[in-house]
Amino acid sequence: MDKGRYEELVAELKEGKSNCIIIKGEDAYRFCLPGVRALMTLLKENPGLLKGSVIFDKVVGKGAAALIILGEVKEIYADIISEHAVALLTTTDIKFRYEEKVPFIENKTKDGVCPIEMLSISCSDPKDIHEKISMFFSII
Repeated sequence: MDKGRYEELVAELKEGKSNCIIIKGEDAYRFCLPGVRALMTLLKENPGLLKGSVIFDKVVGKGAAALIILGEVKEIYADIISEHAVALLTTTDIKFRYEEKVPFIENKTKDGVCPIEMLSISCSDPKDIHEKISMFFSII
């Protein structure tokens, strides 16, 4: 991807028009679903869109990193990424860049750890993390 398009997509994320942009070939797919919902939906309904794609995401915690790995994504950019996500992604060939690295992803009220980050922290297998996220969404 050329530098100009890359910078445009980063700027688009920062403007808040989308919280997740997936680039597949020349096509761009934009999502405004909260948290990991876009990635979960795509893994279930259209995993081919993720394979080999480049993802621009506002926030990438360990749960999102696991889904990105399972989706066979080629590269990601995150405005914010957790140390747990970085640790998991470094075990793969996925290229990743980020604006800010934080110890963990905060919950929506910013008074604790995001529930998806919390349930992912103790797991090292992306498949196990995916299963825990699926169970979490089935009970809320």
